Amino acid sequence: MVRRVIGVLTAGEEWARIAEAEPDRADVRTPDTMNVLNEMIVDTLPAMEFDADATADEITTQLSAALGPAITQICSAFMCVHSELARVYDDTDPDRSSGDVLRELALDADRIWPPGN
Repeated sequence: MVRRVIGVLTAGEEWARIAEAEPDRADVRTPDTMNVLNEMIVDTLPAMEFDADATADEITTQLSAALGPAITQICSAFMCVHSELARVYDDTDPDRSSGDVLRELALDADRIWPPGN
């Protein structure tokens, strides 16, 4: 899972570079370019089947039970990779911590990823 997350982050970095260099380019975040992310999600999330007569509550319960661990695994892998990257960054720039950078990103979040994207 960690290798997949690194692949997703590497692809994301490339998409960001392209979008910055060519802001009018429309093919940066298309289903084709996001294939690495889609593959990770498809391979991680369990296949599910529901009884034809299942109620909405039963389906919700089944979805939560099945998807919760998979989503936790994905998020945990992203957190692990971020922690390692932050540790390396913090070792190279002691004047500006990775926590400082995250706080700055939070303040600029709408510019980085506009609402509705």
